[in-house]
Amino acid sequence: MHNIAIGGIMHESNTFNNTLTDIDDFSCILGDDILSFWKDSHHEVGGFVHGLEVLGFSPYPTLMAAATPAGPVSDSAFDTLTNMLIQQLKAIPILDGLLLALHGAMVVESYPDGDGEVLRRLREIYGQSFPIVVTLDHHANVSQQMVELSTALIIYKTNPHIDQKQRGIQATELMISILKEEVSPTQILAKPPMILNILYQNTSAEPMSSIINFANQMENDDNVLVANVAAGYPYADVPEVGPSFVVVTNHDSHLAQLNADKLSSILWNTRDKLTLDLPDAAEAVQQAIHSNEQPVILVEMGDNIGGGSPGIVLSF
Repeated sequence: MHNIAIGGIMHESNTFNNTLTDIDDFSCILGDDILSFWKDSHHEVGGFVHGLEVLGFSPYPTLMAAATPAGPVSDSAFDTLTNMLIQQLKAIPILDGLLLALHGAMVVESYPDGDGEVLRRLREIYGQSFPIVVTLDHHANVSQQMVELSTALIIYKTNPHIDQKQRGIQATELMISILKEEVSPTQILAKPPMILNILYQNTSAEPMSSIINFANQMENDDNVLVANVAAGYPYADVPEVGPSFVVVTNHDSHLAQLNADKLSSILWNTRDKLTLDLPDAAEAVQQAIHSNEQPVILVEMGDNIGGGSPGIVLSF
């Protein structure tokens, strides 16, 4: 019987918000309390718990920490959270693998790639061969460091997000296959040089719907373990910003590269259709005042209230 830990540190960090996210902003749940709080949720941690129990394994809960999207995470909060996670992991006598929920767009004061730094600290202790299967939000700004330091990445396939639990279950099934030595994951990252506006990130509309469908078709190949699509989080001024495609194969780097490049090319080839024709603030207010439809909601497309920025609602 394998001992598999579950945990996570999740934050979507808006670098244009100058208020740091500190430790008091995080909800932190430790140990067995994770099971009672998250077990029946639609979150990926709920998927971890469900998947392990269905397969006959008992999860070893460690830390689940999350905060509302806001400014970057302070160094002190980040150090506290990573130390808490590591201490919980070290308390497990024999540990065979870790199912880890990260967001993929966490920025820390001293670490633009906060999620990659979490993995770096874990690898420093457990080594490169230790299985770490990571789930990421569809808005992840995936870095090469995340790809190199995780055993496999599994990214939400929907925006708005409705498949977190399914991705957690998928991560669990992959972890068991790894521990049984049925598969040996190899993953490749492809990133087109672009930033995708949130207007075009709906996975039920183009261009993302066709890309997601193509990625799902790729997974029909037994050698393709996961075909990931991330739209990226545009409100982070970091090197990794933008859409990402990570394909995980069973020890076939050529196939992973080929498929990741295919997915990347599809989005890149639609770039001329992804322009925005929106009114400026003054024109938008005038349109609202003279509109025959009431009420009117003014939305700033360059500032996501749900992604860590302040905002107000005006009605006319």
